[in-house]
Amino acid sequence: LISTLIYSWWTSWSYRGPLICATTCQIVGDVVYALALPLGGSLRMVMLGRLISGFGSARALNRRYIADTFAPKERTAASAAFVTAGALGTSAGPAVAAGL
Repeated sequence: LISTLIYSWWTSWSYRGPLICATTCQIVGDVVYALALPLGGSLRMVMLGRLISGFGSARALNRRYIADTFAPKERTAASAAFVTAGALGTSAGPAVAAGL
């Protein structure tokens, strides 16, 4: 909720900075989360990784971008494309892991 408010305010000026920040938070959070088990299984490290990853959630950015960029008639298709891309990405991870 906090990141949504911050990103919503920040995107009033630009989309580049918030997208870079969200991507960086997501990558750093995922690395911290992934290293929690190899570095001793720290629950605090798991929670910290999840917290940082939460600031990397760009759903508010995507919705704001769609609302500002696409015409009202095109918004449903654009929103569906963003959701589809996210779903494909979410399902691709386990599919790749199963193949390994």
